Amino acid sequence: MSDNPNAHAVSASLMAADTALCALIAALKAGGSLDTKVFKDKLAELERIQEGCDKLNQTQYTRSLALYVAAAEGRLPAAQS
Repeated sequence: MSDNPNAHAVSASLMAADTALCALIAALKAGGSLDTKVFKDKLAELERIQEGCDKLNQTQYTRSLALYVAAAEGRLPAAQS
């Protein structure tokens, strides 16, 4: 681990943004303000636009999108206490 306290600041910020986005999608779904089919169609459209772009970590990219779809479908895993 680096002695620099900011060494992983970008990763931590991206993880926080990812978490907040997932929470927003889930909240919209729970409140009835998100149409899952429209969300998935728009997500697929954006994926087509980005086709051929280097994702750097395709596995993590795919997992993140799957989590967004799970949130849009109202099937996020329950938090463990």
